[in-house]
Amino acid sequence: MLLAGRYRLERLLGRGGMGEVWRAVDVILDRPVAVKLLLDPGHGSGAAERFRTEARTAARLNHPQVVSVYDFGCDGDRFYLVMELVTGRSLAEELAVGGPLSPRRAAAVGAQAAEGLAVAHERGVVHQDVKPENLLLTTDGTVKISDFGIARLTDGAAAARTGDEALVGTTPYLAPERVLGEQAGPASDVYALGCVLYTLLTGRGPHPGGHPPGGGGHHPPPAVSGAGGPGAAGGAGTTGTAGGASEAAFASGAGRSGAAGAASADVSSDAESSWFTR
Repeated sequence: MLLAGRYRLERLLGRGGMGEVWRAVDVILDRPVAVKLLLDPGHGSGAAERFRTEARTAARLNHPQVVSVYDFGCDGDRFYLVMELVTGRSLAEELAVGGPLSPRRAAAVGAQAAEGLAVAHERGVVHQDVKPENLLLTTDGTVKISDFGIARLTDGAAAARTGDEALVGTTPYLAPERVLGEQAGPASDVYALGCVLYTLLTGRGPHPGGHPPGGGGHHPPPAVSGAGGPGAAGGAGTTGTAGGASEAAFASGAGRSGAAGAASADVSSDAESSWFTR
């Protein structure tokens, strides 16, 4: 199938409640791409607006840690979004297959995600839905932030949203101020990244029952697996708490000193890691 006279859909990669994601080829530029298709325009303007939001916000960002968006349009009654094709899998899939990550590997992943968030925040974009499913791992270990569909722009009319209208995101990763109905800011993304790191280290979310505290809740420090257990780093036994990366990411100061600085010390790609393609 040729979409908009340009994108040849080759293989279905996934399907959700509102749309599909296809592996495709841009026949003009002769390059592989991923195409999101909104299946049912009757789903309402909200779904189409989410597509537009994702295109507009991602267009502000050009960074190795952010999935690039190339095009947005409508072919007949089908809205579509054309993106960079990422060969790899999400952190959620990585955790499901391999179990908790070693502290070193989690720090490497967190540092890259923090760098991408810092750039987004500098350019007025708050992601609002940082979670393992929206952090993708390429086959060479690069982390890319995806799905800016509910992102908030901190300038213009979008910054004026308040109350329930602004309460969007995934419950286990919502910052306490979000649960209280306050607007999302850069610190909310940093908090969510801290929850992601906790999950990567322990294999479970930081909130008992999966619900975040309504404000000022305490997160027990994650216990790190010992030698031979899931997440053991290079065979060396490590026990206790994961201090540096996880705790720093809970700091409310965003930007490079908060987000990118959360896991930047002594971090490199973990040679023991094994990355897979879909």
